Amino acid sequence: MRGLDDGCLNTGATGCAERIEAFYAALWNRNVTVDFAHPTGDLSSYDLVIAPSLYLAGQAASKNLTGYVRDGGHLVVSYFSGIVDLNDTVYPGAAPGALREVLGLTIPEFLPLHENETVTLSDSRTGAAWTDDIEVTTAEVLAWYVDGPAAGGPAITRNAFGAGSAWYLSTKLVGSDLGSLLMDALNAAGIDAAHGIGGVEVVTRSTDTEDFHINHTDADHAVPATGTELLTTTPVDGTLLVPAGLTRVVRTTR
Repeated sequence: MRGLDDGCLNTGATGCAERIEAFYAALWNRNVTVDFAHPTGDLSSYDLVIAPSLYLAGQAASKNLTGYVRDGGHLVVSYFSGIVDLNDTVYPGAAPGALREVLGLTIPEFLPLHENETVTLSDSRTGAAWTDDIEVTTAEVLAWYVDGPAAGGPAITRNAFGAGSAWYLSTKLVGSDLGSLLMDALNAAGIDAAHGIGGVEVVTRSTDTEDFHINHTDADHAVPATGTELLTTTPVDGTLLVPAGLTRVVRTTR
């Protein structure tokens, strides 16, 4: 299972809702189902937890997320996270306050970008809106800033922590770049993901052998499937037609 941390919903942080929508859309487009989980809740059943903008993170959230990664979980954190505690008090020392240990880095200074300004990363991705002056402690640098106010500094990091890993993304990736980064994290977490098929959402139940094909578009779509379609009791041999706006359920034999 996958989790999208809802900690930023507890704050008025600018851009929080936009970041949640961006991460959710990138996962939905890859047929990855998402739950919304509280940062202090039980995260042990999730392969990957994402904190799109966890501005407010109390000590309980910090301990919970750190323990989740230490026990083998995979965590992706976006910029401007771990900044204040439950009383909206900024943590002493460098950002990201509550998440310094698990992310394996410190941020002495924020370096936000001007409107419409973009920066280039060493992995050819493009960032906007935000950058950080990052000093890594135990984290591995996956990409550096080529230009902009943080030029030469880390842009994307990954910290091996206990049995798991924690990723930090210090900018707003543009276009398909966020999706490609999440694919890296999904692969590291052992989650199968693939691009969606023309707006058709495919969900596979783990408790049995049924596949749900949901067509969100206004056109019919053909998707690969084999088995029996239960709503129409029709055999499916390799290709399933999902009518516009409708759902099909395929039982497969394994």
